[in-house]
Amino acid sequence: MSSEAFNGFNTDTALSKLLPGELYQRIHVTALKRVVRGVQAHAVPDAIDVAHLKGCLSYDGPDSLLAHPADVERIFADVTLDTVRTIEHLYCSRLGRSIRMVWRLLNDGEQHCESHAISYEAVWAICLYFEEHRRASVDISIERGKEIWWLGIVSPDITLSDPHTPSHCPAIACLVDVQTQHVLSFRIASVKNLQESIGLALFDALAAQRRPQRLAHAGLLWHLPQRIVTEGALPQKYSTLCRQAGIAVEATAGTQPVLQALRETWAAGLAGRMLSQNHCALLLDTHLSKMHKYGPRREGELRDRAFAAAQGYSQDPAWQFPLLRLLLPRKEGYITDEGLITWNGLLYRGEFLHFWPGHPVTLRLSAHKPGNAWAYLDGEVLCLAQRQRGNTIGKGEMSETREKKGSEPCIS
Repeated sequence: MSSEAFNGFNTDTALSKLLPGELYQRIHVTALKRVVRGVQAHAVPDAIDVAHLKGCLSYDGPDSLLAHPADVERIFADVTLDTVRTIEHLYCSRLGRSIRMVWRLLNDGEQHCESHAISYEAVWAICLYFEEHRRASVDISIERGKEIWWLGIVSPDITLSDPHTPSHCPAIACLVDVQTQHVLSFRIASVKNLQESIGLALFDALAAQRRPQRLAHAGLLWHLPQRIVTEGALPQKYSTLCRQAGIAVEATAGTQPVLQALRETWAAGLAGRMLSQNHCALLLDTHLSKMHKYGPRREGELRDRAFAAAQGYSQDPAWQFPLLRLLLPRKEGYITDEGLITWNGLLYRGEFLHFWPGHPVTLRLSAHKPGNAWAYLDGEVLCLAQRQRGNTIGKGEMSETREKKGSEPCIS
């Protein structure tokens, strides 16, 4: 089942009209068949008893899934072709919005137009009807490797001093390939921000594993390690993410030769010095390149130049691989009356924010493009927001955020 079923209704006059009742029935039956198979089982409407559906399907066959025409009319009240198309665009996006978020967006938008609310069951059914299209939009191509990565912390006796941050002693999160003894990534931060730097080191190492491949989803193949070993316990949120990505995690009390060498030579040679964070990173990357034949930042620059023209490679890795967003720094802000996100004195603009003035939001700051942030409403992704220049923006200046050539519809 696909959007081709609606092609016969694609005219300007048909967009705002109700669809034939048999098409609503078809959408609903398709959704019920898919939920019986376990598709989006966590999003099932309260009125639907999946266990009962399975029994009916087993004893009475597919016809048992047909709803009474009056029930179909009630469920899909006020659902037009334009509504269906809007749901398809909101749901079948690499942004990865949930069914509940699509429903909230649709109804908050409709309320601004003084229209009637669309039922959750209708939105749920239409989303499941387009589930194959959704999969094609969000799936990634993964290659499972045998590599073991090792996460360790190097704490040199130096002081970092920058114009906008207090002086502090750094902790450097390093991710090592056990077989090659290459440091795949490192992040430098204060001890109090160590968890954040661990997440970013994991992000950098995973993002470095993507390679262009013509037949892969979004043109990229992601090579993932078999296991990550950590010196001490990995924060629970990152352990959960690794398991979701199919990567085993274990803790150890040992270390790796390259990390021991860094502590005994590079860190010892800098003892007592005061550096900027950028200078410290440059010194570490240069040392790794000279002494261990692999500086992750230099290698990353070479890789980016080599693959710059490849489809999808230059886009934000967190756009291409949505699970990676959970490794990004998390910040709490709120939506202003003008429909902008404010955090730390900065303003961010994004789609649909004006539906929830005064509402708290969570930002995940992009590691690929510092001016971007993924905005989450009540724990679910809402939009990609962009930081604004200057500190004041007038009302009514909302514009659409674009990440792909195909834009997402504004609800108006």
